[in-house]
This record gives sequence, C-alpha cells and structure tokens, in this order.
Amino acid sequence: MGIKQLLMVGVDQKTPISIREKVCFDKRVYEALTKLKQIDCVLETVIVSTCHRSEIYAVVSEQKVDPFIEFFSDFFGFDNAELKPYISSLKGLEAVKHLFRVACGLESMVVGEEQILGQVRDAWKMAQDAGTTGKFTNKLFREAVTLGKKARTQTGITTHSLSISYIAVLFIQEVFYDLNDKTAYIIGAGEMGRLVIKHLLAKGIGQVFVSNRTYKKALELKKEIPEITVVPYEKKYQYISNSNIVVSATNAPHYTVNFDKFKASHNGDKICMVDIALPRDIDP
Repeated sequence: MGIKQLLMVGVDQKTPISIREKVCFDKRVYEALTKLKQIDCVLETVIVSTCHRSEIYAVVSEQKVDPFIEFFSDFFGFDNAELKPYISSLKGLEAVKHLFRVACGLESMVVGEEQILGQVRDAWKMAQDAGTTGKFTNKLFREAVTLGKKARTQTGITTHSLSISYIAVLFIQEVFYDLNDKTAYIIGAGEMGRLVIKHLLAKGIGQVFVSNRTYKKALELKKEIPEITVVPYEKKYQYISNSNIVVSATNAPHYTVNFDKFKASHNGDKICMVDIALPRDIDP
C-alpha cells in the first residue's frame, strides 16, 4: 500500500452553495463512512466535512473516481449528471499536498483560519471510531495535523487571519456604520454564533438577543457572555421584526427563517440579514 493508492474526491468552497449545501454530510458522517467502506475498491477512508467542503480521502485498490461520484449521488439523492461537473478529484501526492494545505488553512475561504485544523483532527477521530482508517490514513492525518500546528506556530499565518464570523460582522458594519444603537438577533448558540456575538459586542452593538432550538444551550452561552438576552426560539419572528440585524448560524437541515413568515411579521424597517450556515438557514 503506497501513496499512489490515495484518492481525494469532493467539493469545496469554489462549488456554488446551491450544490454544496446538498452534499453536506453534517451528522451523517458515520453512516457515510460505513457505506464508503462497503465499496469494493475502498481499503481505508476519512471524510472531511465542514461548512465549505465535503471531501472523501480514500486508499483504494483501483484509482477510479466514478464509484465516489455515484456514492455522492446515491447518498444525497442527487442527479449524477448535475453533480459531476462540480466534483473535483486528486490522486497520490497531489491529494496529500491538498490535505496538508487544508490543515494549514491555505485552502480556506479565510486563509489561516483556525477552525479547520480542529475539523481535520475531528474527521480523523470519527473515521477511527467508525473503523474505516488504517495504517496509511492514520499516518497521513497525523502528519497533516502536525503540519497544521507547525504552520500556525512557525509562520504566523494566524496573526492577521479573519474568521467567517468576523467577516460577517464587518459586512454588517458596512450596512450600519454605527452599531451602538442597533439591536442584533442571533439564531444559533454554536461556535459560529458565539464568535459573531463576541465580535458584535467588541464593535459596541447596542443589544443582542439569542435563540437556540435547545434553550439550555443558549442559557449556557449566557453564562459565558452575560451581555446577551436569551429568548425563546418559538418567538423568533417577533424578535426578527424588532431587530436591525439578524444572523443565523445553525446546523438545521431546513430554513430557520421562512420568507412568508418573515414577510408577514416584518414592519418594513431596514434590516440586515446574514446567513453563515450550511445548508443555508435563511430562505434565499
């Protein structure tokens, strides 16, 4: 078993979001890994699934991409012809280089972003738990994580890196230059939502309301960030209508903000809505 047997197949941030959101593994990674291992040519496999990429790394007995395209189509109920133009693949050393660049943050939408290293590490751990890794993929991902750490400590790549959450707040600031008298409503109490809140507070936002489908999780966030006001998820349209800014960052498989319900509740005032979820949270 050697480097020539490595294959990477998937989509990344260059793929239109309308396609990318339909092939997001999210909570189905274990299921996908199990099914991938059942493909005849697959010896070892790891899935790197993030907001911006769904990539399969596999050690194979035959360097064929079609079985993986068929897997994507079957697993996500996607038309093969529609998906195929957006699937990219790399073999051997090129696949190794790509994974190393991903771990270092060089392939991220925001160069040097820190979350991706943890996501690569988690992807490897999930594959180990699923029993789909082996000698080659374990060494490959161990080296990728080590290199990602080294890149961050030795090159200073993260010194000026910006997160998607921070860029979202900069965008909001372009719409409303002064945030001191503005009200923001954040849907989602996960990592992305937490970072948006911290950046908004640092910019002097007037008030921040937060909802999460699991109320307890939002209350836990308030312990960390006492400045926020936690409100029931069921009342989200009421708070949307009374806010200047709405940011949605959940991992829900459906829209958290429905256009018709928003339209029925909106009072006509200027509102800035930012969606940093995948699949998308806000009805386009």
